[in-house]
Amino acid sequence: MKMKRFGLSLFTLCLISCSLASCQNGTGSSTSLPSSSDSSTSGTSESSNDSPSVDSSLSSSENSSSSSASSSSSSSSVSTTALERRIEFVQDNFLGKESDYTEESYNALMDAYEKALALLEKEAVTQEEIDQALEDLNTAIDSLVAKIQPSSTKQEIYDYLDEIAGNYTIEFTDSFSSETEKSYTFLFDGEGFYDVERKEGVTLYGDYYHSYTIDDGTLEMGRAILAEGTLPSFLLTQGDLTRQVSILGVSEQFTSFGMDIYGYLVEQTNETSYLIDNVNYYEWFLNLAYDRYDYTENEILSMFSKATIELEDDVLTGNLYDNENKESFSFKVTQGGKTAVPELETYKSSHSVYEANPDAVPTSKVEEIRSTYEDSNYGMKIDLYSNRVGRLDQESDQTIITRYNASGSSYFLRKDGTGILSDSGNLNEFTYANSQVTLGAETEEDVSLWNLMTTLFSAEKTFTLKDSTDEYFLGELDSETKTVLEKVFDLQNYSSWAHDGMYGGRPSYGASFDQVSLSVNEEGYLTITLWSGESMIVRGVVREYQDYVIPELEKEESHNLENLYQEGKAIDNSDGTYSEESYARLQAVLTEVETYLSGEGSALQDESYYQLLENAYRGLEKASEASSYDETMDDKIHDYVRETIYEDEYSSTFRDYEMTYTFGEKTGTYIRTSSYAWDTADDTGYTIFDRAVYNCELQDGEVVLSSPAVNPNGYIYNYLVRIAPTIGNLGLLDSVESLSMMRVDNENAFYTNTASWFNFIPGLDSKDVHGAKLEVVDDKLVGTIYGSLGISLNSSDVTNLEKSYLTRGKGLATFEIQVGDVQSNPMATFLAKESFEDKEGVLNAIASIGDIVKVEDEVSGDRFIVSSDFFYDLDSKEVYIESQGRVAKVSLNADSSTGMPFTLLEDKVQIQEGEDATSLSQIKGNLFALKNLTAEDIALSGTDKLHLTIAEEKSSDIEKSLGVSATLKLMLSKNGLAIVGFSGSRAESFHTLSNTLTSSEESDVSMIGNIRNFFL
Repeated sequence: MKMKRFGLSLFTLCLISCSLASCQNGTGSSTSLPSSSDSSTSGTSESSNDSPSVDSSLSSSENSSSSSASSSSSSSSVSTTALERRIEFVQDNFLGKESDYTEESYNALMDAYEKALALLEKEAVTQEEIDQALEDLNTAIDSLVAKIQPSSTKQEIYDYLDEIAGNYTIEFTDSFSSETEKSYTFLFDGEGFYDVERKEGVTLYGDYYHSYTIDDGTLEMGRAILAEGTLPSFLLTQGDLTRQVSILGVSEQFTSFGMDIYGYLVEQTNETSYLIDNVNYYEWFLNLAYDRYDYTENEILSMFSKATIELEDDVLTGNLYDNENKESFSFKVTQGGKTAVPELETYKSSHSVYEANPDAVPTSKVEEIRSTYEDSNYGMKIDLYSNRVGRLDQESDQTIITRYNASGSSYFLRKDGTGILSDSGNLNEFTYANSQVTLGAETEEDVSLWNLMTTLFSAEKTFTLKDSTDEYFLGELDSETKTVLEKVFDLQNYSSWAHDGMYGGRPSYGASFDQVSLSVNEEGYLTITLWSGESMIVRGVVREYQDYVIPELEKEESHNLENLYQEGKAIDNSDGTYSEESYARLQAVLTEVETYLSGEGSALQDESYYQLLENAYRGLEKASEASSYDETMDDKIHDYVRETIYEDEYSSTFRDYEMTYTFGEKTGTYIRTSSYAWDTADDTGYTIFDRAVYNCELQDGEVVLSSPAVNPNGYIYNYLVRIAPTIGNLGLLDSVESLSMMRVDNENAFYTNTASWFNFIPGLDSKDVHGAKLEVVDDKLVGTIYGSLGISLNSSDVTNLEKSYLTRGKGLATFEIQVGDVQSNPMATFLAKESFEDKEGVLNAIASIGDIVKVEDEVSGDRFIVSSDFFYDLDSKEVYIESQGRVAKVSLNADSSTGMPFTLLEDKVQIQEGEDATSLSQIKGNLFALKNLTAEDIALSGTDKLHLTIAEEKSSDIEKSLGVSATLKLMLSKNGLAIVGFSGSRAESFHTLSNTLTSSEESDVSMIGNIRNFFL
């Protein structure tokens, strides 16, 4: 690998670039600033006389062309095009501007210009004369000397930035964000910085960076800064500080290295300052104000027009201008190599090593928490954070509640409502939602053993302070404590809840967990941090510990159940008051409750048995009233399904219907036809186009397609009926006559325990359904769907259907279905459009594709970022980079053997054995071949209504870039341009294209640019 000259370590060079949005040379999302200068002046070349930009590329190419022409003396064969264009260039750019240039150089240009004009008027002219006039005119243009010169040369600016070496004072002025001008001053002492207005700073102290504050001349040193979103988590280098500290970092961006990467200096006519030619400097300027501004690059592009920089008398000044060319932000760098923070120098001279912050010592906080551990009883809520330090203003990645009670219920509950319940010896998985508890399968995980009080917080445990930090590490992590921490910190599910890192991606948990530390954070909470070396795996912040409980999960006395049982035992039916069937069911339940009460109960089971007994009570039916109920309702339900919902009993296609429903906290109207489904509760639906089912949603009052409906095997559904578990399908009731049904006591409705039929309510999974009751009322099918009590009846005196009826839990959902006209809804309006193909919109979307594109396949989940010279797989972190006429392969994972933040996998990638690739397209195709498509290259084919097929001869490079072998078609979705891959008539891939990158992705792209420019 070749390496360009620079003054910083290779590791630091790559790291520092990641704090900025992108990089130069096509590897980042850079955009040139508007400028009066010609584009040919940007780059590494400099004009020796600082003349205005010149269209030298035009003159050289056309001069070459004219030189190759015949030098015949006949004017009819002479080419004057190049000279005419150069004359026009002079007229447009220099006539009438004699005051801008020295008299001698301007007169020389006018003399060459007038001779060129005269030559064109000459009747007989040779090609040699034309070529000489063009050369003279170009020489005069190149020799123009502006009267006002830059205050310094570019090299002098580069040298200045190198020489200040992280030591300088910077004054920053904001005339843009408010009517009142604001100014900030920052002192960089070579080891950090100090924000004068906020009276806070960051400094390298010992092995780590620490925060500090100065108040009335007194400096208070803060604790070591724990990095967010990076590994290792403790900050060890200045590059890390630039990239990670929220109040910004140190000075590497003020170097000629940084200037080379993020922008070149361009001369301005009659200006003492240089124009910075790269949009990244917009963000760079505002980053100088640290965390006071939070503009995105797109916002910055819309607000500002240019940035300039100037060096005069050892003072570096810069300006950022708005779209009206008014100065908006400015900075001034002074005291290069002379800046210090006196209070900090004094402090470090008298404190040679960092002294632990007494407020961070965890001993008293642990003792306080242990004091709540009484009678083997405690409850604790811990918020978990991965890749983040865990402040109150950050949403936790996972929250766990661990409850231990040796005499009753113990449980472990996650943020998503799932957990494990150890209840009087019974161990079950369970879910907790809307204050309701549902028991699941039995498990061997005993949460009563997950006791932090007797492991991590035990009195004999000793923790030792890590030098230069405020973290107290356990000296030896025994296997019992490690197992408990793995369970309580939910590490077995880590990959599903961990937070994406800003840099380095999401670390996966493996066998590397080897250390645990305690500390009290700045907000006063005890923190428990699990580590792999100096890399943080997860931090737990103990938010609640005063015997924290979930009331619905707590064991209570069973007097309510006992009282209800005694009331039931007192009911006598010797006089035949109640029907024999309902009374027999009550007796079977009373026998079951009696058996339960004779054993060891629990709060959860008490509630379930109480409701079981209530179900039997409600079902008691007076014998004298039995004849008043409609015993034929089961036939009416059957007839409604087979004759109203369907055209007849032989039909397999149901009529359009409308259903009002409640399910959990959702209440809405659900419309279902053979071609679409629409749910008014959240304004979403499904429809089918060209044998591909798409998710739809309402956006700005219009239905838009958002993404394909994909099944668990990774295929796009091609028929709406195939996603019945998702969209609901009354067709599952088409065999009502086979349903086992019984009349609900004291009601006309009928109950069925055939739960698998009841998945026609959106979002309701049939596996959660215990049973349902149905009834036909006013030409509507109405019903209630029930969950389960989680208990069973063992009595042989009742049927299985009756057992289901008695053990039904709370109602999960209610519904009313009416067949009829459903055309008044957003989806019907959408599908009534005359045309869905939008060729113009697709072509406009293609035209807007940027130089860097993120591509995601919503079917396979593959994600990559591509430009003209790199292909970056976001999941594997592998990158193919075209550089110097070859293709190299690297990984953005650090190389431990070299210390580089990337690993070189292949210096030269081969197409086949013995043949090296010379371009990226040979390996990864060319996605940007899309830009060459015209209206004639895309068209509807066959019966398609939406998908525009790409002409086969134009699609091979695109197919290769996407990694598919398919017929490619284009469409517009909610997210913009999408490329759909069809195999035959079936859609199998759905790639979306985006120009928007996350901050982590922008950092990676910047890293790729540096690898390409400086290491390959």
